[in-house]
Amino acid sequence: MYGKHTKVMAVATMAVAVAALVMGGCGGGGGGTPANLGNVTGHIVELVSGAGIGMQVTIGGRSGTSDERNGGAFTVRNIPPGSHQVYVTPTEFFAPVGDIPAVPVTAGQTYPMGTILVVDPSYQDPPDEP
Repeated sequence: MYGKHTKVMAVATMAVAVAALVMGGCGGGGGGTPANLGNVTGHIVELVSGAGIGMQVTIGGRSGTSDERNGGAFTVRNIPPGSHQVYVTPTEFFAPVGDIPAVPVTAGQTYPMGTILVVDPSYQDPPDEP
């Protein structure tokens, strides 16, 4: 009753599994970037205290979040090649200081953009000494 039908189903299931591995990769982690896309790394740091801040960063339609426990480090992955504006989503506590320059993204490479400074929007520079 199960002999021939079970064998056919087992072979079909194996064929689908092999096709998925061949076409989609084996999974297994690594988090690699496809050769036709690039990455951008950087840090988001609070201007006054120098502390790393957790905020959302968007570049070329791809987003990542900086890790306040790791000095505000972030990586935005799988960005199409070209020059892209960097957007940091302001929060009620922090907003970027000044303009953030566009970054060049090259396929298969990671661009280290450096540090993005943020500050409490209510912060005011102390007055100059007379």
